Amino acid sequence: MEAEANQTSPISADHRTDRKEPLNAKEVAKRARAMTVAKLIKELDTLKPQMFEDESEYNRLRQIYPEFLAFRIAEQRPDLKTKILAIRGSTRHIRLAQELAGAHHGRQLSTIQDDWKDFKPAEFKRSQ
Repeated sequence: MEAEANQTSPISADHRTDRKEPLNAKEVAKRARAMTVAKLIKELDTLKPQMFEDESEYNRLRQIYPEFLAFRIAEQRPDLKTKILAIRGSTRHIRLAQELAGAHHGRQLSTIQDDWKDFKPAEFKRSQ
């Protein structure tokens, strides 16, 4: 009975970011990928009001924000560059950020989505 009480409940297992024990190497990698998604969401939030589906506007913003990871990834992936150009019509760009993170980390979208679900930063969690 006592052993059962010490086991992790399924609820707390889904909220891995709340636990105090150290993370293993896989969890560190998953957390890093989730943090990449968070960084990209913030970058896309900055770009959205300024992007007008225009190549010259894209290039201007790229000069203003040369440190943005989104632009570095888009250099290698023209399909994602097109999606960044069209961000103005997007209401939420979590999916685009996840696609960019997948390209950056060389992982499938589904892997990045799982990492995001399990390790997203507190600022991105819905208040309950």
